[in-house]
This record gives sequence, structure tokens and C-alpha cells, in this order.
Amino acid sequence: MTAGLMAAFPAARRVFRLGGASPADHVRVFLAVTAVANVLLLGLIADGEERYVFLSVLLLLILGADAIARYASSWSAIVLAAFAAFAVLAAGVDYRVVMNGDFAVVTAEQTSLVTAAQEISGRHPCLVVTGFQPEMGWYSGCATTGFPQGETGRLPPGERVYVVLFQRGGTGQPHLAQLKKLTAGRHVTIKNVHTNGSLGDARIITLSSGPAGAGRDPAYRQAG
Repeated sequence: MTAGLMAAFPAARRVFRLGGASPADHVRVFLAVTAVANVLLLGLIADGEERYVFLSVLLLLILGADAIARYASSWSAIVLAAFAAFAVLAAGVDYRVVMNGDFAVVTAEQTSLVTAAQEISGRHPCLVVTGFQPEMGWYSGCATTGFPQGETGRLPPGERVYVVLFQRGGTGQPHLAQLKKLTAGRHVTIKNVHTNGSLGDARIITLSSGPAGAGRDPAYRQAG
């Protein structure tokens, strides 16, 4: 990525001097500007998550690979071998860091999410109110919404709604008063699901059409 940015500067100088620039220089400048602008725009209008900059990473890697390929013809075999060895070492280190870092956390959470989603998949149309969007949507096939939106918005009256809570789901999960507001006017069924993931056991609250006030009864009917 660094090589890609460094290679874009000489190309940009040739392009903006309005002379001596090749078609390849225009392509390099376009890719570099797109990569940098993508990061800047996402930083202004979206949450800062690594997954949103995949396009920028890809474009800069292409530019870097192109630069190395153009300059490598003048390097000696010893230098090329050293770079190849460094690349292999870096790939191994990156793999260990990813597998034992954030990826391990995501994988452990995924086990809980998939187990809970399997309990509600195949029953469409449906809506899942959860703190884990969009993962629960992917695994269950249902539409999803967050707890704040579910509490303040109007849940679809003719659609089965699932409120999915986890034993270790974090501080963003609603408390009892919020749950009563969310389930008001619906027939409520609760199912406890054991999972082996890091989020702990799941509690799936199913809201279906029923007599008004059914959701206000604190003695919810338990299933499972």
C-alpha cells in the first residue's frame, strides 16, 4: 500500500504538468485518488470500521504491485530473494495476528449467532430485533433492526418478530422496562437456547399477533 502511494506521486506530477504523462500515469492517478477519497469520505459519513476500506486497500495494493513489477527488473537476484523472504515472513505473522486477534473474537461470537439464527430461520417474512446487525440477518434470512429503532419505531403488525438477547450481549441490550414497551400488544413466547459461543446462551422472544396487552404480562410463557 505504501509503495502504491509512493508510485502515484511521480505519475501525478507528470499528469498535472500537462505533458509527458502516459495513459498508464492517468490510470495510476485515478486509482490513487479513488483510494484516498474513499477513506476520507467514509471517515466523514460512516463508522470507522476496517471492512469499509477494502476498496482502498485493494486499489493501493494494485498500485504497489505495479510499481514493484516495474522497478524490480533493475534489482539483483539477491535483493529480489530478500524481498520474497520478507513477504513470506510478513504473511505468516499477519496470519497469526489475525487468527488470534479480532478474527478469533468474531469466530467465537459467530457460534452463538448461528445457533440462535437456526432457531428462527425458514419462517418468513420475519424481523429480528437485535444488537448484532447484519450478522443475524445473514444467518436467519430475516430483516433486522436494532433495539433503539425497534423500541421507537412501529413493528410490522402482520409479521413475526423475534427479539434476540444474549447472556453476554453487551450493554446495548434493553432492560426489562424497554422490553415491555417493545412487546406491548403482542402475544409473547420466550425460548432459551444454549450456545457454545462467547456470547453465551440466547433468549429468543417471539412476538406474534395476539390479543392486545399480551406482551404486558411479566409472566411470559416459556418455551424450550
